Amino acid sequence: MKMPETKELIALRDALNEAIKTSRTLDRCHASFLERGKDGLTRARQTTYAARSADLATALKADINEAKRIAIKVFNLNNGEKAA
Repeated sequence: MKMPETKELIALRDALNEAIKTSRTLDRCHASFLERGKDGLTRARQTTYAARSADLATALKADINEAKRIAIKVFNLNNGEKAA
């Protein structure tokens, strides 16, 4: 197996860091909604939460797909298995 280059590993690290950052933001969004929900839910609050969480979920999916794409390239993976 060919050893990955440093720049490839850095790209993978950066992609994973971005996915982690987005995941934490989404977690905070959920926690904030639940905390604010104790004061009562308004239509505006629910709508804002729904839109923000949907946007963050879409961004997280894209971040994970990018990290997966880089990992497959770096480690020469094919369908989750090492290439022969």
